[in-house]
Amino acid sequence: MMIMPTTAPKSCSPATGTRAAPPNPLPSLSASNAAPRLLLLAALALSAAADCSFSTVSRPAPLPRSPHAARPAKQHLLSPFAWPGRAQRSLLRLDAATPAATAARSGAATGAARPVIMDESQLSALVQLNEAWGTWAGNSNAATACAAWAGVTCSPKGLVLALDAKAFVADPPPSGAIPADITNLAYLQYLDLSYIDLVGSIPSLASLTSLTHLAIGMDGCRLAGTLDGLGWLSSLSNLQTLRLVGLADFTGDLSSLHILSHLESIQHLALSSLTNATGEIPREIRYLTALTALDLSYLRAVDFPDWVTQLPNLQSLNVNADDERRQGLLSDDFSLLTALTSLSLGHNNLDGYLPKSWSSLVNLQELDLTYNRLQGTIPATFSTLTALTKLVLSENSLSGSIPPAFSTNIQILWLGYNSFSGPIPPHLALTNLVELQLSSNLFTGGIPSAFTKLTAMSTLDICNNSLSSDLDVVAQMTWLTDIHVSGSGDVDHRHMTWLTDM
Repeated sequence: MMIMPTTAPKSCSPATGTRAAPPNPLPSLSASNAAPRLLLLAALALSAAADCSFSTVSRPAPLPRSPHAARPAKQHLLSPFAWPGRAQRSLLRLDAATPAATAARSGAATGAARPVIMDESQLSALVQLNEAWGTWAGNSNAATACAAWAGVTCSPKGLVLALDAKAFVADPPPSGAIPADITNLAYLQYLDLSYIDLVGSIPSLASLTSLTHLAIGMDGCRLAGTLDGLGWLSSLSNLQTLRLVGLADFTGDLSSLHILSHLESIQHLALSSLTNATGEIPREIRYLTALTALDLSYLRAVDFPDWVTQLPNLQSLNVNADDERRQGLLSDDFSLLTALTSLSLGHNNLDGYLPKSWSSLVNLQELDLTYNRLQGTIPATFSTLTALTKLVLSENSLSGSIPPAFSTNIQILWLGYNSFSGPIPPHLALTNLVELQLSSNLFTGGIPSAFTKLTAMSTLDICNNSLSSDLDVVAQMTWLTDIHVSGSGDVDHRHMTWLTDM
């Protein structure tokens, strides 16, 4: 949950907390003027009863001061987006006879909300961003309503709490530098710039201490700098999500990101495609035990980060690599991460065998181990992985026959480029299969007739095997949109004429 401090109401005395009495609009009564004054008070009371409507509701805690201002001794915590309803956050004192009063009461009855008008300092900061990126081409200083700024969320007082660039639907995406004036949005809690083609450097955002979500970068973005210049990240102690993706022009040693170990509240961390950074992924990340999602994909580190198995709450882990120097050993310790739903360890040149102990990963839905050096067979204990919908084991050295170890929930099954042998087993006719890749193995025999019932399948790849019978079964699967059969031994193509129309 994102939280932000709020100051005590200004109308309260700091010493006692009691509301200060307003000045008396009437002079004090004396013996000489008591009667006239009493008559005047009575007249005012009757007038109020006849003509005025007073709606007294609780006044909300005021919005936070600027982080640069001194904080009060006592602070209150307020959920950042669970703002009070309009009836609770405005003090109405309207003349019943005026059109404004009638409209206000009518709006309250129908649930209509007035537009939130942006604070002047916040509007000025957004105008600067607009000049840098051109994302709000139709806006100007006159666009004071928060709703006029796509991707912007404001508090009821017009303070910008969120800026989400995913709202900028454009092809090509907007481009420009990150102006230093962005720090004038001092109350930001959510900042996502991942859909902007950013150039230049990343300014220090250390003053945005309310941030709980920060995302910078995209594939092909042109930001440049050094990793040790990102030390200000350690100041954002409220961060729950941090995404630094596609910063291909950032250089330096990956180990300098050890400062991220100070972000004890972080739950989602992505450091991906920092392809010009070298060194090792900092082991200090293992201390971030609140992590539920970790993406360390496409980094140039040589050693596989086996310490990731010390993060007990992980639900999603991506350590896909793209460096032929990467090496490591596939560990049994992944079986400890029983909350995992997605595990991607492709392109790591991992040695070893598929661990039987992984049968404990009963929540696993996606498993990708492609492009490693795994040997041996598929353990029968994988039959316990009933939540699996995607299993990618291609480009390894696995062998033997395929056991009945796959969940009927599997939709994508890639077993190509291994050394599996024997006939294609009928139990591979899994009801929900959409893609089946069996290419470049040692399969013999024909295609099981049960495959004719796989009406959800769109892709079948059986090329480069030693299949010896004709393809009558495949010929009946007229719903296939992508099929590969070349190099499959003595296959008979007489019944495949329907493929010529594809």
